[in-house]
Amino acid sequence: MKGNLNIPEIARPSTDNEILLTAENGKGIGPNIQYMPEWNAFGWFTAKDQVVWDIELPQGGDYEVWMEWSVSDEESGKDYVISVGDQKITGTVGKSG
Repeated sequence: MKGNLNIPEIARPSTDNEILLTAENGKGIGPNIQYMPEWNAFGWFTAKDQVVWDIELPQGGDYEVWMEWSVSDEESGKDYVISVGDQKITGTVGKSG
């Protein structure tokens, strides 16, 4: 953990084969995305904003994806896309309170 710094880097599997994609190691791309060090998170507000991670994956295998977010009620309901190569997971951001 690098504290509250955003330093994009290649994410590699840990000894228990977890790959953590955090705001600290992701790269924010877009016109309105901002890294918020006080929250160790990105804030973005348009579909043109995205976070990109470079990942070192072992060959083959299945992966389980877990995502954690925090969003104000008025910003909830927006769609998200997680993509790796040609595979995509889509969903809608729910209220987090």
